[in-house]
Amino acid sequence: MSKKDDKRSGKQAGYTAADLAAKRAGEEWKRRAYEMFFMTAKARPYFSTEDVRLATADDLPEPPDRRAWGYVARTSMREQIIELFRIEASTSRICHGRLINIWQSLIYKKPK
Repeated sequence: MSKKDDKRSGKQAGYTAADLAAKRAGEEWKRRAYEMFFMTAKARPYFSTEDVRLATADDLPEPPDRRAWGYVARTSMREQIIELFRIEASTSRICHGRLINIWQSLIYKKPK
């Protein structure tokens, strides 16, 4: 197996884990989390999934597995709400400096 195949296999495993985590979180959680992602994309040109998670902490319970947020991000990409802008180290203590995606909103409306 090549490095490219390994990378693809690892990526698919991540997608599968995110899908399973979202399924465990439930349809209501997925709907509300997507809504929060959408609202953030309308209000901010650039953001991370962690930004959405922290901003919604009072309004949306944590899913049983935080990988459920990956499902929401991927759904938002498929719906052309966001696209990947860059990858950078997280400043959140919860993320322990791991690399995170910074999203660019495709629906952001600059205030007049």
